Amino acid sequence: MLGETLMEDFESMDTESKSNILAQTADILDCFQRFELPESIDQYGGLGFDAGGQRVSSALSNFDAGPFGTYEELVRATIESKLERADADSRVKGWRDNNIRTRLNDFLKHGLPDLLKDMRLPKKVLVHADFVCICLLWAAFLQCS
Repeated sequence: MLGETLMEDFESMDTESKSNILAQTADILDCFQRFELPESIDQYGGLGFDAGGQRVSSALSNFDAGPFGTYEELVRATIESKLERADADSRVKGWRDNNIRTRLNDFLKHGLPDLLKDMRLPKKVLVHADFVCICLLWAAFLQCS
């Protein structure tokens, strides 16, 4: 998209401007999370439309996977996607020598199911990847205030 990102200008803004922007983005995020999804969204992942224009569960937009029948499948696929990206990055080298990658694989196989087994299933809500940046801005703002 054309335009400037909030991250580019945030540091140079005064405290009142930062506070106003973060309050507005918090309101937007709240609207996303309060939106009642239709029953046709019955899986975890992305949101799409079928041939008839009905909203349906679909693949995630940030990596081509999903939709997922369980929350655990979503979390596993997300972690595996990040690990695959790290595997392809020449800057990440030491984790194979120290068995870190093997331990991560073991966690995905055994630890993740144990970690999530007693978890109450999260309500399906709309999220937007750009709100990760907003969370980082909030953290930076609160640290400086």
